[in-house]
Amino acid sequence: MFVAYYRGQDADRKLVSSLNEVVGLNERTWNPMGTARVSVESAGRGIVAQSTNIQAPPTADRTSPKALVAWRVYWIDGRFVASNVEAKLRNALGRLLGRGDDGAAIVIYADRDSFEDAAAAVRAFAAANLTPLGEVLQQTHDRR
Repeated sequence: MFVAYYRGQDADRKLVSSLNEVVGLNERTWNPMGTARVSVESAGRGIVAQSTNIQAPPTADRTSPKALVAWRVYWIDGRFVASNVEAKLRNALGRLLGRGDDGAAIVIYADRDSFEDAAAAVRAFAAANLTPLGEVLQQTHDRR
């Protein structure tokens, strides 16, 4: 899992940016194979994330490509959101209401021999950990 927390955002440091993608535009090793919205229940909460299937080329010790699945979700103003547009809107609303611009980008990923196995691992981790992570992020926000 990767978590990037943003506070005091400006033009050079912002949560939602074309530079903050799961696979960069100039990446030559990992190849995105498709994206989809996925949902998972974590401690009774429905959470939607953006899922990306990513494939690495075969290596000398592995003849088939490695399958990696990465789920990206934003945490903004106490809520998890999947879309860039909704993230920008929630961030702006938080600022307007005086709650600050704190937010986090969360990427949960796993690599396995198949996309199905990797997705199952990510789903299990997300279900067990997203709600507790949201509580920690809220505590961090409240300490500003």
